[in-house]
Amino acid sequence: MPTNIFFISIIAFGTIIAQITLKKGLLLLGGIDFSSGVMVEIFRVVRSHYVMGAFFLQGVIALFWVYVLSRTQLAYLITMSGAFFYILLALASWIVLGERLSLIQWLGIFMISVGVVCFNSQAL
Repeated sequence: MPTNIFFISIIAFGTIIAQITLKKGLLLLGGIDFSSGVMVEIFRVVRSHYVMGAFFLQGVIALFWVYVLSRTQLAYLITMSGAFFYILLALASWIVLGERLSLIQWLGIFMISVGVVCFNSQAL
């Protein structure tokens, strides 16, 4: 299981880095607006180094996902990666993007994480 936790951590960190990078790229583009046409907007988005870098990283992370999925129970993998993801994404959004969560939102993340630990207590 420690190896799986290591790979789940890589998946969570990689996904978060990809999502933060994607968000940064979309902010630099000024968002997406299809009023000028879908194809025009698609070409504008794919020319962004941030967006394409995020897509590439997400593809690499998908390969890690397939590897860990082949060695781990799906319910364990989904719940553990989700718990890592919720906590790390909230922290990264706060630190990198300046987004703020309310106390009740932090409490919700904590409760979900505790539930995951309880759910997976037999697997650990």
